[in-house]
Amino acid sequence: MPEILLIHIFGIILLALVTLILFVNIKKKGFDIFTLFVLLAVIFLLAMVLYKQPFYSLSTKLGFLRPFELFLTITSVLALLLAIKLYLAYKTTERDITTIVQHLGIKELKDKNRIKNPNEKD
Repeated sequence: MPEILLIHIFGIILLALVTLILFVNIKKKGFDIFTLFVLLAVIFLLAMVLYKQPFYSLSTKLGFLRPFELFLTITSVLALLLAIKLYLAYKTTERDITTIVQHLGIKELKDKNRIKNPNEKD
């Protein structure tokens, strides 16, 4: 078992508290991609606190000085991917709303023309 210092105990307690808050949030609001992202980050941080040596070896092999730098790099890349996904979803929703509004406008215009010319057939 690796040596556990007071800072590790504090980190474990803090991460356990964040995990508890996260699970309460899941119970109230449901599970979504953001919740999954935070949950994976918390699990990764907890593993880094408990098992320092394997993460230190991995991070130095990948060219990072400390495991936390590796964690920040991974979370930054994942956050960027999540932001791109959200942007694409936003653009798709915007395009769908535009199409719906155009169809409603055309229908409304046709209805106004029918009211003005009730004898005219389509």
